Amino acid sequence: MYQGLKTLLPWNVGRALLAIHRDLEIHSGPGCKPKSQQIKEILSLCLRGGYYPQEYYDYHFYEADKDYLYMLRFLPQDSFKRQVRTAWNDNRWKCILDNKWLFHLYYKSMGLPVTSVLGYYHPDGGCTIAGQPLRNAEDLENLLWQHRPTSLVIKPVGGIQGKGILVIRSLQYNNSIAGTRIDGAPVVFGDLTAHMDSAPEVSFSTPGYTLNLDGYLIEERLDDHPFFAEINPYTASTIRIVTYAHADGRIDVDFATVRLGRVGSQVENFSQGGLSVGIDSETGELGLGETKPKFGATHRCGTHPDSKVQFAGRVVPMWRQIVDVCKQAAALSPGVKSIGWDVILTPAGPRIIEGNPDWALAVQMHTQGYLTPYIRARLAQNGLRFPTNRLQGLQFRGFAALLRYR
Repeated sequence: MYQGLKTLLPWNVGRALLAIHRDLEIHSGPGCKPKSQQIKEILSLCLRGGYYPQEYYDYHFYEADKDYLYMLRFLPQDSFKRQVRTAWNDNRWKCILDNKWLFHLYYKSMGLPVTSVLGYYHPDGGCTIAGQPLRNAEDLENLLWQHRPTSLVIKPVGGIQGKGILVIRSLQYNNSIAGTRIDGAPVVFGDLTAHMDSAPEVSFSTPGYTLNLDGYLIEERLDDHPFFAEINPYTASTIRIVTYAHADGRIDVDFATVRLGRVGSQVENFSQGGLSVGIDSETGELGLGETKPKFGATHRCGTHPDSKVQFAGRVVPMWRQIVDVCKQAAALSPGVKSIGWDVILTPAGPRIIEGNPDWALAVQMHTQGYLTPYIRARLAQNGLRFPTNRLQGLQFRGFAALLRYR
């Protein structure tokens, strides 16, 4: 074990140093703190505050007017994973949300607008929505010829962060089944089965819980509302609404954002280069958008970098309907108080794509920090309190966080 650590440690240290150097170069110049101050603050926040180094740039702590009092308004992602999620969301109930096949069956049965799922593809127990086998290429071909969907989304049944998704923009049914992917590449029937016959290679772990499911969900691709299709003609535009369910039945909306895809992409996820745009949860007005620094440092833009369409200040159509659908779903989700709902707005109205009990806290970038007095009071009900005016003592977890810097 010691020899293994000796081999691994220099590589992790070198990778972390390269990542820090990259971000320092990107975030330098007018309005930014000196590089030496940024390094000092990254180390302090990581070793004494429990923040990941990436959060320093996600939340614009590098800007000259951001002091420690401001930074302490932001909940560290590590604390969110280890403490808050485990207090709010019961691992025994999360399977309803994390298993996309079960998710569809449950919320559809409750009368909520969900996506049009055709079936669950798996060699052992895969089946169509009508209960027919869906375990191999022959079953899939029969399903497609029967329904003749003109477009598809194929995703791991336990997928996260857009990994393993195959989006087919168009399908034609002539002598054989063939079409075009969302990024413009051609696709034949064999490509579909080859994709689904390989392991999804996606897994996710939190304290006391591991998500690692085989198989793929097959659903018809939905068209974006013209409002979003104009801004982002490249991928679906996914609205993320984070709800919190109180014991007395009240539902709060903690965050609202929309993820916009980029030219040449299959998915719109922020972790894979998509643009994350804040939304005023009361009015539906779009704010400014951002991408991760490693995808080009498009910070606080009000215009889509590829389509050149301005979005900041525009109001999302049917906003109240979108919020109400998410609140209804939250009220029907026992054991899981905090959920990030992914919604697509179609010309006919909102459809729920999925619900995420382990949603990413990076959405804080569109706020002045999650730890408002109201949220602190809510956390205190679970015995969770976070510093307001000074960093804590040395935390050994911070050393590991530094080595994971990307």
